Amino acid sequence: MSEHFLLFDVGGTDIKAGLANTNGDILQVLREPTRKTAPEESAAELVTQLGEISRRLTAESGTTPVSAGLAVCGLVDPENGIGIFSANLGWRDAPLQAMARETLGVPVGFGHDVAMAARAELELGSGA
Repeated sequence: MSEHFLLFDVGGTDIKAGLANTNGDILQVLREPTRKTAPEESAAELVTQLGEISRRLTAESGTTPVSAGLAVCGLVDPENGIGIFSANLGWRDAPLQAMARETLGVPVGFGHDVAMAARAELELGSGA
């Protein structure tokens, strides 16, 4: 039986989210505008939005994900799971990985959106 994974690509304009399996199949994809809030609320609002998206994806598919990947824009400290700064979304020194793990209830991989896209292309795309 295949395991399932949540995928999130957070940009200043929108969030692209999906549900994939261990075979590399993308089972569901959705895109919605990233909510804008005051800078001091932006990290919490983002994680709330990710939780809502997760519930929609899993309810529609009837699956339970075992982990999630979270790629975000801005300056990040992937080793410590920190969103250092996002000019587009306003957070500063936000523990996004821990916040997402608590909200989603699964382990969360975390990193910069462009770096993670390049790694995926290298390992799974044309660089494989």
